[in-house]
Amino acid sequence: MVWGRTLARLRTHIKVSCSRYDDLSGLYPQFGNDSWAQKTLQDHAGDVREHVYSAAELELGRTHDALWNAAQLDMVRAGKSACVLHCRHSLPC
Repeated sequence: MVWGRTLARLRTHIKVSCSRYDDLSGLYPQFGNDSWAQKTLQDHAGDVREHVYSAAELELGRTHDALWNAAQLDMVRAGKSACVLHCRHSLPC
């Protein structure tokens, strides 16, 4: 439980301290556009995708992936992601 509260505080801190936390230009801003993350995104920008969704479809949980849809709808409803889902997929909470 303490770990969950710590992560919640960290997420809040990031949102408050980094004005571009939800923008790709905010990835490793200390490195500008020369960061590994920015280069990788640029290198794969033209990759063919099997499924392509609009922002509205993603937000409304209307994809081919039932797990994504359930997690997204829970995120919209609760305002945060369920740690259980992260733990089942070996992702950090």
